[in-house]
Amino acid sequence: MLGPEDFQRNRLDQKDKQKKLILVPCHGIYKGGDPTKRESWYLADFQIQGNDHLCFIDHVKTAHAEMLKDPKAYIIFSGGETKVEAGPISEAISYMNLYKELFGDEVDYSRCTTENYATDSFENLILSFCRFWEVHSRYPKRVTIVGFNFKKDRFLDLHLKQALGYHLKFVNYIGNDPEPTNLTDEEKSKYFEDLKNNEYEKAYKPYERDWYGNEMDLFLKKATRNPFKRHHGYRNTNHHLERYFIAMGNIATMWDVKEKNKSTRKTMPPWHQRGYGLMFGLPPSSDEEEGDQIIEVKPGDRGEYAMILRDIESMKEGDIEMSFDDSDMNGIESDLSGSDIEELETRIISKPKAAPKPKATPKPKATPKPKATPKPKAAPKPKTTPKPKAAPKPKATPKPKAAPKPRATPKPKAAPKPKATPKPKAAPKPRATPKPKAAPKSKVTETNGAKTKETKPKKAPKETKKPTTKSAPKSKSNSKDEPKIKKARTK
Repeated sequence: MLGPEDFQRNRLDQKDKQKKLILVPCHGIYKGGDPTKRESWYLADFQIQGNDHLCFIDHVKTAHAEMLKDPKAYIIFSGGETKVEAGPISEAISYMNLYKELFGDEVDYSRCTTENYATDSFENLILSFCRFWEVHSRYPKRVTIVGFNFKKDRFLDLHLKQALGYHLKFVNYIGNDPEPTNLTDEEKSKYFEDLKNNEYEKAYKPYERDWYGNEMDLFLKKATRNPFKRHHGYRNTNHHLERYFIAMGNIATMWDVKEKNKSTRKTMPPWHQRGYGLMFGLPPSSDEEEGDQIIEVKPGDRGEYAMILRDIESMKEGDIEMSFDDSDMNGIESDLSGSDIEELETRIISKPKAAPKPKATPKPKATPKPKATPKPKAAPKPKTTPKPKAAPKPKATPKPKAAPKPRATPKPKAAPKPKATPKPKAAPKPRATPKPKAAPKSKVTETNGAKTKETKPKKAPKETKKPTTKSAPKSKSNSKDEPKIKKARTK
């Protein structure tokens, strides 16, 4: 919550606020050492032939000279971390190091800063405006750009006028050109002609179609210049451009880029309307420009009311037209005391509202004219008798069809060949009769020292099985021999 000391400090600080931006778009990264040597810079291939690093030095010197001319001027070096070989150091930081290398103790850091995220010329502008707001709580009233001459039309016509809607009468562009060496006059003329053509084809023409660099081609080009994936936070600090940053979050397609340009253009704040600084918490300046418009300020939240209150003593009669409703004061009593609210209501100078004009007495309505009597309708003309239809022409007799040609008699089919008689099968060979098995040897049994032979009866030869008869049973052993064996064992 803001206190009285904040209000008093703000009244004193606003008198010395800078209003002019001196913008230096960066194009390379300074390593250190002698800046006039090419080896002291990280340069692209196309920057070597024209000795572009010498132009960079001249840009810094020109910006310093312009700052010394105007006590309310402020320098911003703008450029991101664009080169992998240089590491995570921004072009803007390297230019600040060059600034210190060139001017030493003459550098006043309260009047210069860096913007470390821009990847192309349009971002050099819009993000430097955001950085100016972060430092000074206002947007610049005047802008001086120090850069290359061949980029002047792109900055003025496309970026400032077309995309941002910034009045060009408040803009000054100071440019220089590369200085190629060891070239003949013919080669130099070709060099600058190619430079101009490349500027038109690769930069001016794409931005002429895509105002905010939001289409795929320019979007990818910016992505390649951000190898360390740095992202700014200006949406959080520049709430007046919040809708713009939201609109830039979606990539436009070739089909809707025109509609995207129109919708994004509406998100730009009115940079030069008189009293707009007060809406941002600042008093109106004493050096208002010709053609500035007077606007009606209607703050809508406690933050804007607090900013108006702390700057109320610096307001001048007739500088700004303001109007308040009772509903506007709801919700801010916790921040402001009763006397503060009374002071806010009584000391804000507002133009008296003109008395309403008396309503004009309505004119008496004219008496309606009598309707004209309708003219009698003309008698309908008698219908003409229809002409008799012509007799139909007799149909032509059809030509007799030609008799069909007789079909050709089919040729008789050839008689089928007689099938060959099959050869008679050979009779099956008779099976060989099995050989009779040898008679088994008789077993010798000993009975009291006397050997007796026991002969087994011969088995009858197996008969061949017939399909209907069973084989004969095996003959049993002779029962007559059994009592003889028993008698021999008993002896």
